[in-house]
Amino acid sequence: MKLNAVYAMLLIVVSIVLSQTIVSEENITPRVDHVSLLNGLNLDHQTGNLSIDDLIITSLPEPSKESKSKFVYNPDDGGELYAILTNGRGKVIGRFDFFAEKKSTDSWEVEDYKLTQKVLGKRVTDRNYVNIKKGDYKLIFYAEGREFYAFPFQVDLKQDKDPISPEDIHTLEGDWNNLGYLGNTNQNLTWNTWLRDKNGDKEVINTYIELLHDDKLIASSDKNATYTITPKWTLFSFNLNLPERNNPLTLKDLTQKDGVYNLRITIDGNRYAQWRIEVENGKLIQKDISLKDVSSNLLWHSKVTD
Repeated sequence: MKLNAVYAMLLIVVSIVLSQTIVSEENITPRVDHVSLLNGLNLDHQTGNLSIDDLIITSLPEPSKESKSKFVYNPDDGGELYAILTNGRGKVIGRFDFFAEKKSTDSWEVEDYKLTQKVLGKRVTDRNYVNIKKGDYKLIFYAEGREFYAFPFQVDLKQDKDPISPEDIHTLEGDWNNLGYLGNTNQNLTWNTWLRDKNGDKEVINTYIELLHDDKLIASSDKNATYTITPKWTLFSFNLNLPERNNPLTLKDLTQKDGVYNLRITIDGNRYAQWRIEVENGKLIQKDISLKDVSSNLLWHSKVTD
């Protein structure tokens, strides 16, 4: 795989995420955990079949119906929690009626769903996927009939011109391309982002991250580490370590000195992108608040600067 192809596939930039739409008449603001959504939305790159894995949803109202099962929200005898999939023209493609179990005071986990495929005009029982084509789509979430969250995304199609055995490649495009964030795992900082191989292959790449202040190395990832990417978007977490004794970087380390820090990422030996992190009065400055309180492990995120 050529280097410029890698660059085209791995658009690891951090940008403001404008994908949430919150609608509530009672100051209740349910939210889909954005990280769980990016991990949970799956597109088969060969067939174009779209399905949903486990999701985390917070701040849901108590369901209007009391279910006999552990799934307080479910399409059989519980509250209504579902998502409508529409195309770029607003036409409904399918409806996912979720089974959601309450995991804590303010957290529900979606573990399964029943699908109504609008193209067929009926609920389907022999599949858990909707086949979609190239274009724009939106997944709109509802709780007890009220819209509370909308996630736009695109499907791209790379057509194979092999005359003998052509194999078209379907890919998801959206926040996977442009979101990266600092995470705080057991007091140790990590850099997190989604990677994939858009060509439909399985490739091994070297990814190296440096955190600098006034061009001085503050922390870095393992310079020799390699990672396997596939056509499916996968969330990678890179440990950041101090140059002295290779100790993990902590939030205290990062914020002990005010100023501008640059986080640079290198792919296969070539500088790829850079992010600007600001510390003021011993605190991270979060100018982009689009994902505030949406994902518990999301410490900081920002736009790519270079």
